[in-house]
Amino acid sequence: MLQLYAEVLTLNRRSRFQPRQLEAVRFDTVVVAITDLETGQVGFGESAVNPPHTLNAREVLVELQLDGEPLAQDADVQLMLDRTRWLTPAARSGVVAALVDLTGQASRQPVWRRWSASPHCPPSAVTVRSTELAELDEELACLASLRPAELRIELSPAVSHAEHRRRLQLVSSRFPDCRLTAELNAAWSYEQFLAAAGYLDECGVSRVEEPLSLDAALSEYSALARNTPFSLVADERLLQHSLDELAQCFHEVNLKSACHGGILGIGSKMARARARGLRICLGADHESTVGSTAIAHLGPMADHLDIGSALMLLDDPFNGVGWDGTRPVLGTEAGFGVSVAVPTRLSDHLGQMLENRSRV
Repeated sequence: MLQLYAEVLTLNRRSRFQPRQLEAVRFDTVVVAITDLETGQVGFGESAVNPPHTLNAREVLVELQLDGEPLAQDADVQLMLDRTRWLTPAARSGVVAALVDLTGQASRQPVWRRWSASPHCPPSAVTVRSTELAELDEELACLASLRPAELRIELSPAVSHAEHRRRLQLVSSRFPDCRLTAELNAAWSYEQFLAAAGYLDECGVSRVEEPLSLDAALSEYSALARNTPFSLVADERLLQHSLDELAQCFHEVNLKSACHGGILGIGSKMARARARGLRICLGADHESTVGSTAIAHLGPMADHLDIGSALMLLDDPFNGVGWDGTRPVLGTEAGFGVSVAVPTRLSDHLGQMLENRSRV
């Protein structure tokens, strides 16, 4: 018999890579723990939220509390997994991850072995956020020790093309061998993006994520795919269109746990996207090490990773995936290999569950 427990965890991460921490981003997430009452093993997952596309953390917790008893009552892993179909994708993601972690422990295998013969992951992209050139230069200097292979830079249509060009030139001069991705946050018009395409290409940008507003026609993306040299990445569009539609005008999809029901949902969508010729990026936003570790276990099957936000956590109470610079390093521990790092950051109940797990 399985027993489900969930709680909201409030964490902070740096807003940018800088030596002086002047600003932090505070966020809520939901940690899910499922105990096998017969073996004492505990699986951990995270129902990360992605506003405005999912429920917020408190709403997810309410959903799990309302459904927790039916989910846990007389359930084995498969039965509980079947019952998650009635949950929203964000809530389902944490339950699915905890069940996958639990089954990995039962089989004494790391989760990545479910899908891959090798633990090798591509390096994760890291997002640079500073807008002022002096601050950007300082942020890039802080990143040097991580040896990034890919950097993402957020560009807003409210900022001048000249300013964007200066920022991109600085990034490419500091990291000339680094792949550059422009994150445009579905905010640009077709004409605005065409006006930027020339200098984006000149500055070494190879991937562009969601350049056009969400009400733009897919035919405009088809035109961009024909007339620009960039790999176009779908993110929010995945919530609006089928993979068949997206494959006609995008080159890549960015899959996130909260939007697609957890790592099993992502794994299924990865296979279907591959069959349509789309490349795969796995993303994470406001997640603790629990969620980032779960996503990393799918990393060997991905072309790109965007889980660099895990490197910016300030008070994460968990240990999980390791890092070699910006490349996730998967271990050989059974399940996800999550453990407690700072017990005082957790409730007594959750801390005790993690401690008990280590003894099993």
